[in-house]
Parts: sequence; C-alpha cells; structure tokens
Amino acid sequence: MPPKKGFKHTPETCKIYSESKKGAKNPMYGTHHTDEWKQDMSIKLKGKPKSEETKKRMKEAQQKIKNPHVGQKHTQEAKDKMSKNRMGMKFSEEHRKHLSESHTGIKMTKQAKDKLSEYNKAHPEVSDRLRYVRVKRPSGPQLKLFKAIKKLYPEHIIETECKVDTKKGIRFIDIAIPSLMLGFEFDGIYWHQDKEKDMVRHHLIEAEGWKLEHYSELSDLSKIEKK
Repeated sequence: MPPKKGFKHTPETCKIYSESKKGAKNPMYGTHHTDEWKQDMSIKLKGKPKSEETKKRMKEAQQKIKNPHVGQKHTQEAKDKMSKNRMGMKFSEEHRKHLSESHTGIKMTKQAKDKLSEYNKAHPEVSDRLRYVRVKRPSGPQLKLFKAIKKLYPEHIIETECKVDTKKGIRFIDIAIPSLMLGFEFDGIYWHQDKEKDMVRHHLIEAEGWKLEHYSELSDLSKIEKK
C-alpha cells in the first residue's frame, strides 16, 4: 500500500501549494496549448468514464464559478445583433449528430411546454424563423406564384423568401419585388391557421413601406394583375 494513500493535506498546506502556482509562478503561465495537443488530449479522453464522485466534484466546482452575467439582461440592441449574427449559421453533420444524440429521449414537462407556448405567442418572429428553417423553401405553390409574378414583371428583380427587418424582428415575404416594395404571399392552410398572428405580421411588414398581396388558392394565381 502506498505510504500516502488516504493522506490529506491540511487547509494551510493546500493554500501554500496554491499560492506557489499562481500567476507567473505557474510553469504554464503565458503559454498556450497547440491545437494539435488539444486534439490529442480530446481523443485520449473521449469515452473515458468518470466516477460519480468525480462528476459530483466537477458539478460543485462549476456551481462555485461566478458567472459575470448572472442577474444581468442583454439589451434589445445586443439581442438583435446576436440574432443577426447567427442567422444563416450552418452546423456540421457531426455537430448535428451530437445535438440529436444529446436530446434523444428527453421529454418536456407540461410546465415547460406551457412556458414555451406562452413565449412563442409573445414572440411570433421565432415561429416565423423556424418556419423558414424547417420547411422546404420555396414550396411548390410559391414557385408557381414566382413564375406568375415573373411573367408580369420581367423587367424587375424578383426574390423568394425576401427578408424584412421590422420593429418586432425579421419577417420573410414569399415573393417580393424590392424595387417596387411589393410583396406576394401564398397563405397555405397549414401555416396560416392563426389569422390574428397573420394580421400582425402583415401590418409589421407594411409598416416598413411594403405593399402585400395575399393568395390562398392556386386558382387565384390566374387572377393576378400588374399593380
């Protein structure tokens, strides 16, 4: 049996050791690990099991760390800037796989679902962004609408999923002619069941100077006239 197994240093000794390795006294002070070294250590530590005691110590250590943002809130300007910087961000396949595995089997409580529902109602721009990410864009009806508009306005640049910055965040117009500030929406049944939310979205976009035209049936596309 090792002579020091089970031996514990006194708090005073621990403090002396700690002070002797702080700042410039630490042999690693001012140096940085290379990316190659970090990658090697990552490979060596992957899959290495941790005891429950180790996990507990790591958790307690993290809880003791004082987060400088605790109790603080980001300004709306900061939130908008972070949101804009993350728009269009694409994760690697490996990262998506890790996210999927980490969320597999997790079930939301009723309280969490209700809280999320209330948040989405108060922030319709979130569901608008999710619609843009999850759904195949442009859809079949949107393409038909695009062709109909292109035929009427061959001299103008026409965009699909045109992004508009509104007072309540970013919104998207199905088909738009930016030079004329004219937008065309195909209101499919699935995504347009909440008429009140659609009306709020409509007013937000028109408040930015746009004029929106709505179509709910493919047969309506034959009725489109040049404005």
